[in-house]
Amino acid sequence: MRGAWSQAVRVWLVTCVLTSAAADGPGSSDGRSVGRAARLWPRGSPSPSPPEGRTACAPYRGQVCAFLLLNQTVLVRPPDTLAIVEERVRDALSVVQDSPDLSQECSEFAAPGICLSAFPPCGPGGEPRRICRDECELLRDARCKREHAIALAHPILSQVELPVCERLPPVGSPEAAGCLRLGVPNVAPPRPEDACFHGDGAGYRGVEARAASGRRCRAWSRHGQYARLARRQPAVLGGHAFCRNWPGEGRPQPWCYTASEGGGVQAELCAVPRCHRPLLWYIWYIVLPCGSLAVLALLSAALGCLCRCARRGPASKPSADTKLTVVAEKPRTDPELAADPPPKPQAIELELKSISFKEELGEGQFGK
Repeated sequence: MRGAWSQAVRVWLVTCVLTSAAADGPGSSDGRSVGRAARLWPRGSPSPSPPEGRTACAPYRGQVCAFLLLNQTVLVRPPDTLAIVEERVRDALSVVQDSPDLSQECSEFAAPGICLSAFPPCGPGGEPRRICRDECELLRDARCKREHAIALAHPILSQVELPVCERLPPVGSPEAAGCLRLGVPNVAPPRPEDACFHGDGAGYRGVEARAASGRRCRAWSRHGQYARLARRQPAVLGGHAFCRNWPGEGRPQPWCYTASEGGGVQAELCAVPRCHRPLLWYIWYIVLPCGSLAVLALLSAALGCLCRCARRGPASKPSADTKLTVVAEKPRTDPELAADPPPKPQAIELELKSISFKEELGEGQFGK
């Protein structure tokens, strides 16, 4: 009985081998099988995907995203291939370009966002580099809010794997050190070099995440009013827990939310020191501007004096060699004045006691 079963197994194996050979055609060999695989993947096309569960970084050789990924190494997840993903991206970009729902403020980030989502560039260790979380949230919730909702429900656009912002690492964390930035406006990425704050701390972008009480700050995204806070201050975007402040908040310095002892949430001021301006700052921003204004005032006064002197004309001074000549004034010979008769002499009146009689001259026609 055992021999009969062995004979049957041998017959079945031979039948399978002959059937496989017939399907491959006469003269099929390992070399011909390799040749047929080469025809399926011609030279210049992406190679087949790696086994399931593995990822591969390969140079991008497509055309759709060459404006952004030329000569870069991108990540492909099995069972997809570069050719398959390229075709999906091409169809998605065609839909986006012809869509009347695409707004102007979202149009400049649509193509880069789709390309970087479908073909994430590989990092130094082969890890994928994703879009920074703060820009992802701002595009999804503000600039491209309507377009994002349409893309999730579109049969073609939904084939491109758009990033889920909540799954991206928080900005400022070591995992987000190499994230990709699209240049979205109104984004305020963290600045680790900010160790202190000026004024009310509205411009503080440091990475302090502890309140003055010593409690650790909660991530801003965990707050129920996260969307409202993000509209007022984009610096809270990105899933981080760094201390922040913004104009009109009414707090004198950066602050954050912490967990209270009763299990609630409370706002606390952070342990961020205030910056002490160096002497050079006072010289540059106070002394120099005031000195410049004083110099300009003096120059303006000097120019005004010069202009007034120029209008009066130059004053002529006699030199040492100049001789003064006195010219006598000639009498006027005005013919009108010459024609007038000379004035008549008038009689002199004398008092009687000032007259003394010397002698009588006799009688005349005027009396004695």
